[in-house]
Amino acid sequence: MHDHHPQEFPRIDDRLVGHQYRYGYAMQTSDAGGDAGGSVLKHDLRRGLTTARRLGGHQHVGEFVFVPTTAQAPEDEGALMGFVYDVDTDRSDLVILDAATLQTVAAIHLPHRVPFGFHGNWLPADSYQAVKNPGMSPCRGRRVGGGEALRGAGPAAGECDAEKLCE
Repeated sequence: MHDHHPQEFPRIDDRLVGHQYRYGYAMQTSDAGGDAGGSVLKHDLRRGLTTARRLGGHQHVGEFVFVPTTAQAPEDEGALMGFVYDVDTDRSDLVILDAATLQTVAAIHLPHRVPFGFHGNWLPADSYQAVKNPGMSPCRGRRVGGGEALRGAGPAAGECDAEKLCE
């Protein structure tokens, strides 16, 4: 799909990586040099349509990640989570949008700024348990490494570092 919006960090429902998918999401960049813009984009690849959700005049969006409501939820049923920097307050919010409508579900106001370039993935609790329990580990029998293998805080924010995970 060709789209006129300058954009970065395209994401889809991670359950569909390597399979046919309909929806994609991205952060819009500004026209000048790829700096963060103020909109989250939703692409409907089947219909060839893009919806832009502008979050505010002095707000800059980061990468948004799709989180399904359940493991069996349809492709577009879930939330988009990402950091939004507010220039006026010099702070960031963790913003949660309804993936289907792009309407705000919640905003968690952080006491500081999250720098641009911060990336993460959603890791469901049962996947996190596999990392903690070597019997369920994706390391296929190798010992699971120390706590430094997971970056972030808790199962929702962890990003697996495979080199440190499997020793």
